[in-house]
Amino acid sequence: MKILTPENAKNETFLEELEALEPDLCITAAYGCYLPKRFLKIPKLGTVNIHPSLLPRWRGASPVQRSLEAGDAQLGVTVLYTVSAMDAGPIISQVSRPNDDVKGASQELEELFDLGTEELLKALPSIFSGQITFDTAAEQDEEQVTKAKMIGKDEAILDFSTMGAVEVHNRARGLEMWPGTYFYFYLEEDDASSKTLKKIKVGKSAVISNTERATDLIGSESTLLKGKGAGLGVLLADGSALELFTVQPEGKKMMDAK
Repeated sequence: MKILTPENAKNETFLEELEALEPDLCITAAYGCYLPKRFLKIPKLGTVNIHPSLLPRWRGASPVQRSLEAGDAQLGVTVLYTVSAMDAGPIISQVSRPNDDVKGASQELEELFDLGTEELLKALPSIFSGQITFDTAAEQDEEQVTKAKMIGKDEAILDFSTMGAVEVHNRARGLEMWPGTYFYFYLEEDDASSKTLKKIKVGKSAVISNTERATDLIGSESTLLKGKGAGLGVLLADGSALELFTVQPEGKKMMDAK
C-alpha cells in the first residue's frame, strides 16, 4: 500500500502522485483545511467527507465543541460531497441522536466519527454503483448555515458573576479538549488574615435543576451538597446552581470536587 504524507493538500508532488493513482473516490475526515480544486478534480466519483454536525449547522473547524457549547438538543454527523467552500457540499446522509448533557467534546467527537464511518460504509455501494452522485445528493439550505468559529484561548475563562449554570456547564463540556475552562476564586488562609487567588479548572459538572437541592446553596456561594456521589454546589449570580464533580487546582491533577 502506498502512503502519501504531504504537509498540505496543495503540495505539488503529492498532487502529481495522487493523479497518477487515478482514484475512483477520495474520503476525508477531520482535515480542517480547504482542498484545492486540482485535488477535487482527481477522483472520478468525487471526494466524500465525514463531518460531525448536522449540516448546514456548524460548518467549520469546531463543530462538536460549538454544538455542545450552544446546548443543541440533537447532535449528529453528516456524510457529504466536498466542494471548494468549507463543508458546503451536497449531503449524502445524516444521522442524529439526543445530546445527553453529560459527555464532553472528546468522547462525543470519537462516537460521532464512529457513527459517521458506519453511515459512509452504508453509502459506499450506492456511490460506486452510481445510485448516489454529486447531482442526486441534497443541497444544503444556505439560509440555515451556522459557522463553528475557531476556538480562542480567551474563551476558557468562566465568569460566575455574569454566566448562568447552563452556560457554564455547556462551555465546560464543549471546550474540554482545548483550552479547557477555569474560574478564579479567593481562598481564605487558615488564620483568616489574608486571601489567595486560586485558578481552578472545571472537569465534570451538572446543572442543578432540583429545587430542594438548590436551596442548600441559599446564603452561600458554594457548599458541599448532600447525597452519595454529590459534588460541590456553586450558586451563580443569576440564581442558577451548578454542581462540580471534578476540578483541577492549578499545579495539581484532576480530583473530586469534595
